[in-house]
Amino acid sequence: MRFTGRNLWLPIAAALVAVTLALYSIGEGAGSRSPLPPSGPGAGLPSGGSHPGEEAPPPDNPAENVPSGGAPARDNPAGGDPAGDSQGDGASEEDLAWQRLQAELEAIAAEAPGTFAFAVQDLQTGRRLVVGGDQVFHPASTIKVPLVMYLYELAAAGKIDLEERLTYLPEDHEGGTGILQSRGPGGQYTLRELADYTIRYSDNVAKNMLTRRLGWDAITAYCAALGAGDAWNLRRTRAEEALGYLAELYARRDEPLFGLLIDQMQRTVFAPRLGAGFPPEVPVAHKIGTQSQGQFHDVALVLLPGRPFAMAGFSRGVAREADAIAVLGRAGRAALAHFQALAASGP
Repeated sequence: MRFTGRNLWLPIAAALVAVTLALYSIGEGAGSRSPLPPSGPGAGLPSGGSHPGEEAPPPDNPAENVPSGGAPARDNPAGGDPAGDSQGDGASEEDLAWQRLQAELEAIAAEAPGTFAFAVQDLQTGRRLVVGGDQVFHPASTIKVPLVMYLYELAAAGKIDLEERLTYLPEDHEGGTGILQSRGPGGQYTLRELADYTIRYSDNVAKNMLTRRLGWDAITAYCAALGAGDAWNLRRTRAEEALGYLAELYARRDEPLFGLLIDQMQRTVFAPRLGAGFPPEVPVAHKIGTQSQGQFHDVALVLLPGRPFAMAGFSRGVAREADAIAVLGRAGRAALAHFQALAASGP
């Protein structure tokens, strides 16, 4: 038989195919891995795995993460009942009483003619409540309280003698409240007398004479240190700022001169505004202030046995003083009832 190139190639090709098929069968039976990379979602991952950086898929049934018999759990950082009424949750009876007073004072301010702000401080605990805290007022004569406190501070430290005499100069004159205006310049008065006139009669001349003696900048710094801000130097104040000097005054009530100031505030010739309608057995040491633009104020230490408190009430844009007194008195009586209830419930 004659072999040509074509006849020789055919048997060789057939033999190669047979060998290849035999080798492939042996490899599959030995469990060898395919040389191709896995494809499709999750291919090549252990059973139940996920791609790096992905969260594991949620279970088919969301209820699988729920404790038996319950709804899905919710975070509750407060530790209380998340399904309960949130109002007052965990609040004590005293907390609730403060909330009621806050709501009552807010209602009084909202219903009043003009603009009102109130600030109250428990003198036993230091707890405060403020309504209309962003409202700014002229302090008027309420600022005379820290003025006399500064005088008495210096006297108590031996830095000034209350028996020192000052002459009433023409530049000290100022109209408005007081008794020295009618006497005219030229008279001499002790610092002790001027302090008494400043508080009991709200005397503007006496206030100016004390200011001249003590120094504007020094008084400004003292008022600021008591938390009164710009009440002295800029004649701008908020109700809460009065609580600073009232609380300081009460804290030092056992010191002779500061006790004297509280007594002078109790014996002022002006009727209380915040204390309007108080029973006579509740002592009130206070200082009113009146300014143009319908501003009628009062700052007070209410010396309620068992639960004394400080209070400030400021107003603006009120047409009549009587209207302002009605509102301030209503607010003061609300605060008094609050502290009487606290006193009755014990410490």
